[in-house]
This record gives sequence, structure tokens and C-alpha cells, in this order.
Amino acid sequence: MVDFLAASPLAVATRAIQDRLKLIFPEKRFVHRMVPARMDGASWKRLIGDGRFVGLGWAEIAPDSDEGRSFNGDAQWVVFLACRNPSGVMGAMFGDARGPGLFAFVHAAIAVLQAFSIPGAGTLMVTAATNAYADGWDEQDGLAMAAVHCGLRLNLAPPEGIDMTAPEDLKQIAATWQFADDSTVGPDIFDVRNS
Repeated sequence: MVDFLAASPLAVATRAIQDRLKLIFPEKRFVHRMVPARMDGASWKRLIGDGRFVGLGWAEIAPDSDEGRSFNGDAQWVVFLACRNPSGVMGAMFGDARGPGLFAFVHAAIAVLQAFSIPGAGTLMVTAATNAYADGWDEQDGLAMAAVHCGLRLNLAPPEGIDMTAPEDLKQIAATWQFADDSTVGPDIFDVRNS
């Protein structure tokens, strides 16, 4: 039976992007985190910490307009890069004797992600690189942040050999969901007529 967590092209691509970024932004010099969809300025400050930060956020999958049984779409991720420099924003952007700046981080991320081929998923393309900010930041923070947007075409078709119209096949998929506490959260079937 298919392990949805391991075999999903979305999970495969996300892990591959993370691993690729760690090649040029080593974990002993940069904090790496998955980034949730929405955060306020205080949350960003906690996440970024001292300021050499690489975050990856999954943004969306936009489906084709003429979808059939097989779901195809453009998957998008955002790589957040942050650099803090006590000399101020100019040092954080351009770099100085304390270390490289954000522009070097952005260039490196684009170079390593553009046309990156991910087996089982597709070829990643950089679609934009933008300045990023959060409410409550000011120049005194000495923090600069950018967002590198990238994406690829994904096919999230049903697993091979599974008939998505057959209840018995669907039950096989349901049986593969395993949780550490092995607990249940309710009845197997919720009958709206009896609620």
C-alpha cells in the first residue's frame, strides 16, 4: 500500500528543497525552519533569532483549469532569507566585515534552486525574489529579509493500482494513516442524518 507521507510529490519536493538549501546554507551557520502561512512581526523576530535564517514555506498548488481525474497544478514555495547586522540595515543588505549580507544570500538561493531537478516531482524554477518585512520592524533592528519564490508542476494523481471510485480501495488508503498514540478521535463514519 502507498505511504502517502513518503510518496506524495508535495512532501518529496519540500524535503528536496530543504536539503538543497542546507547544502549552501549549512545548519551550523544558519537556522533552518518551516514557516507557517501567516506570522506577525513578533513571531518573525522569535523565529529569526540572531539573524542568519533560512525558512521554507509551502504556499499553494494552483490546479489546471481543465482538471480531470488526475490533479495537476503549479506548486509554489517561498524561501525566506534573513540577515541581522548590528551596524544596521545597510550592513544587513550588503554585508560588511561582520559577514555577508542579504543580497549574497538571495543570489546563492536563486543559483542553487533555479532548474533544480527533483526526482519524483519535477524541475523547480525560481519565479520571483522580493523584499520582505513584517509590521513592527524598523531600521534599528538591523534586520533585512527577502522572499525567493519558486515552483514546479506537480501531478497528484491517485496512487497506482487504486480505484478512487471503489470503497474497498479507499479503505486501504485509510488504513495506512498511522499515528504515534494510535488513538481515535471519533466514529469511523459520521452520519449527518443521525446528528
